[in-house]
Amino acid sequence: QEGIRGNEEMPDATHNTVLPYTRFLAGAADYTLCYFNGRVKNTKAHQLAMAAVYYSPLQFMFWYDRPEFYKGEEELEFWKAIPSVWDDSRALDGEIGEYIVQARCSGNDWFVGAMTNTEARTVTLTTDFLEPGKKYMLHLYEDDDKLDTRTKVRSTHKKIKAGDKLTLKLKASGGAALHFIPLR
Repeated sequence: QEGIRGNEEMPDATHNTVLPYTRFLAGAADYTLCYFNGRVKNTKAHQLAMAAVYYSPLQFMFWYDRPEFYKGEEELEFWKAIPSVWDDSRALDGEIGEYIVQARCSGNDWFVGAMTNTEARTVTLTTDFLEPGKKYMLHLYEDDDKLDTRTKVRSTHKKIKAGDKLTLKLKASGGAALHFIPLR
């Protein structure tokens, strides 16, 4: 199931942006995600995005970390909310070895992961995959080096509607994780 060279090998972001177009075409795989481990070469938002980009029903966060490393980081709400299987999956944008934007749906919630290689880039995401006419609460988790936190991940929450455009500024080896929850 593996055959991937996941975080046990500590690959760079370019490797991570090749996998959705190669190994993951064959189905689920175990990447062995890490979050707090200091050997990881990519940003924390890149690591969060993997949970939506990669199809891996057996993943769990504390493979090389330990639960006691968790200190209430808000962005880990994304990890807590993400399911292990999906009702729908859509590749929204990307290029092999450059970047990937992947959307996945479970029930009425949508999860999106955006990851770039070792180059910074700006990605425009159109939310056409959301149900037309509906409003959503977006929980957005992005890299922000200006934050005085150990993970440097900014959490933003805002209301949006289907079809809105979002601009994601991905830092080198970075990413973004998005959770769309329908409003009643």
